[in-house]
Amino acid sequence: MSVIKIPRLPDQFSVRFGPAEAIAHTVLDADLAARSVGVRLSVSSDFEELAHVNQINRADWYPLMPNFDIAGSTLDPERSFWVKGIDDHGDVVLTYCVRLYILNNTTLKDEVESLRFYYDAPQAAFAAGVSTEATAPIAQDISGRISYSGTLWVRSDFRGSGLGRLIPPLSRALALTRWYPSHHVCFVSRGLIKRGMHRAYGYRNLQYSVWLREFAGFGAGVECGMCWMDTAEATAEIEMNALGRHGVRVGLEREAGHDPRAAA
Repeated sequence: MSVIKIPRLPDQFSVRFGPAEAIAHTVLDADLAARSVGVRLSVSSDFEELAHVNQINRADWYPLMPNFDIAGSTLDPERSFWVKGIDDHGDVVLTYCVRLYILNNTTLKDEVESLRFYYDAPQAAFAAGVSTEATAPIAQDISGRISYSGTLWVRSDFRGSGLGRLIPPLSRALALTRWYPSHHVCFVSRGLIKRGMHRAYGYRNLQYSVWLREFAGFGAGVECGMCWMDTAEATAEIEMNALGRHGVRVGLEREAGHDPRAAA
């Protein structure tokens, strides 16, 4: 059987910020754990490929949110990346996106509600009825350098293998050493929160709500909880995971009722 060659995740990063040894352990352990269930990980800045993968898997996946879609956003490789997992045939079976926002004179609440968080030019989206509302109190307190993650997708034949638990902490380690953001943030739908998936993704901090209304493919309205970690919490997570050397916990997503299509 021929082997599809892709860059190996541990060869793609260098430690710029954060606890070097712990970050190295996190990356290496994630790489090995994913390989144990038949997935090879790498990091990509090719968001055209991401859009193509989303399009051909639409029966198994919701549309991309516009802040990770090249149709609505400029995705600078210095400020955005996605974790890509491929199977033995070279097909993409896993995605998770991360983007750096630098909010110097504004807050996360301002950016979300103005739609600047999602679109380079939000006027057309407003005209089409798209709107957001960030009532989570923490949203008006967060500014500066923010790492935002989303678009977790695991192809149906790989669900239940523990990848949904593995990838978010990995993405935070990569974001921390690349950018050293003040906060790591994601929005998780209320349905997934009820199933405990915010905890599976590693978040302890949660506030309601962030409402997403009339986003294409997501219906009239989706209520999300805002999950976050600050730099100290993310660093502690990385160091603790490195000490524990956790691998993939098989079956976690299935037990929790995980539906990776539904993550915001």
